[in-house]
Amino acid sequence: ATGNVLRNNSIENGAVNFLALNELRPYNDVDKSNRINGKPIFYFIGKSGKTINAASGPGDIFLYDCSNVTVADLAIANDYMGIAFQNTTGSRIQNCTLNDNVYGIFLNNSSTTTVSKNTVINGSLDGFPRYDALLVRGYDSAGSMVTGNVFRGYHDDGAYVYNSTGLVFSGNKIKLNGYGLYIKNSYSDAYYLNDIVGNGLNVSTENATEQWNSTTPVSYQYNGNMFTGYLGNYWGDYAGNDTNANGVGDVPYGFEGIADDYPLVA
Repeated sequence: ATGNVLRNNSIENGAVNFLALNELRPYNDVDKSNRINGKPIFYFIGKSGKTINAASGPGDIFLYDCSNVTVADLAIANDYMGIAFQNTTGSRIQNCTLNDNVYGIFLNNSSTTTVSKNTVINGSLDGFPRYDALLVRGYDSAGSMVTGNVFRGYHDDGAYVYNSTGLVFSGNKIKLNGYGLYIKNSYSDAYYLNDIVGNGLNVSTENATEQWNSTTPVSYQYNGNMFTGYLGNYWGDYAGNDTNANGVGDVPYGFEGIADDYPLVA
């Protein structure tokens, strides 16, 4: 729905609380007089150069057609979408703690966006489904980076990547989800230096052609020795050996149509 005006509403202890999502444009007027559990809803359209942090005190964050926005150092829990970006460019989500939300972080058609050092965890036992710690959707994800995050405990996916190109996904810990990574209709994304462990299925792909190692050789130290080479991901179910003791498995990790040629070992 579009053209709605919301003022002075209060939502307390809801399962979904507030959801605003439109594939085209929102065109609604929702200001900060609307509150979730006493905190204002941040529903911004066309903003640039803003910083939203703990001092701002948001209860929910929806950004549409925004640019150069930083969302940092927040804790958002028990909501439908913790943080949502749509058609938003050159922006950042960093150092946030997002617990027990149905979707932790949602990026739709948002390019040159960085998601870094966030902790997105579902530990709820209330029976309400929590679907994806991270949902990336839309071909315009070029130049976006997802790095150094924790995605854990979600019923469906640690990260669901759909219709994506040019995404860099590195240095993340993806554990104890239904699927660690679920990737569909996506091309030319790069996944490397991730820990993917203990998920119901660590990875599943559908109509996807991705790169599963670093884009350039990396200099690194392993067991006190220096090496230079391409690095892939650490897979909890990798059963290969490392006979030359360089921290990289001797044979590729292959599963569900993927081939990580440089799987990491412990």
